[in-house]
Order: sequence, then structure tokens, then C-alpha cells
Amino acid sequence: SAGSDGRIQVWQRNSQGNYQLKNYFEGHNGGVYSLAFHPNGKMIASAGQDYTVKLWDLESSQAVTFLEHTNRVFGVDFSPDGKTLASVGWDKKLILWNLDSLDLNRLLKQSCEWAKDYLQHSNFVDRSEPKICSNTAQ
Repeated sequence: SAGSDGRIQVWQRNSQGNYQLKNYFEGHNGGVYSLAFHPNGKMIASAGQDYTVKLWDLESSQAVTFLEHTNRVFGVDFSPDGKTLASVGWDKKLILWNLDSLDLNRLLKQSCEWAKDYLQHSNFVDRSEPKICSNTAQ
């Protein structure tokens, strides 16, 4: 589930038929309008009010952000084979993202390496928040 607070929640049904919160993700600045599970069940895509599409790894809770939209993104969905992610927004764009060559772990590691110095030394990083990139393999 997702909503106007930008938080994504993954629920799991227990043996009694009740739903329990399994995991949650935060990263959108504004509401989340759409979610889609990857066919392999290991990733979620989200569409945001902040003009972004995010691809979340369910194990590491890390996300890759796609920035091509110029207005709110209101829909995301994966192709049946999981090799393509489609996003559509108020900018009147339908974008097809090629995920076939996307190695999420490699991309996250590269992104964290690029941002490491900033994250460690910037006065704008809140030290009380959980460490960004702490779950990426070094």
C-alpha cells in the first residue's frame, strides 16, 4: 500500500488471515500514486508526486530513482517477463525503461560509492537518520 505521505508499506497475510506489516520504504517527496510488483517478487516500482519512478529492492530496502518525467508520475507496471518497466505521468509521457541489463545491486553500489564523500561530510545530511547505503555490499 502507499499514499499521500510518501510511505510504501508491504503487508503479509498470516495464518490467522490477518495482515501484518512486513516492511516499509520511504523516499518519495510527496504522495505515491502507483505501485507494481516485479514478476520475480523481489522488487517494487513506485510512481510519485515528486516526478520520480523508484525501483525498490525488497531485500536491501534500497532504491534506484529514475528522473526522466517532468511532472507527477501516476502509473507504473512491469512487462510480464520483467525486462521492461513502463511509467506514465502528467507530463504526457509514457516511458519504457529497459531493465534487462539493470543489475540493481551493482547500480546501488556504484551510486553509493559516488555519494559516499557527500554522505560522510555534508552538513545537510541528518546524522540521526539510518545510514544511507549501509546495506550495500562493498
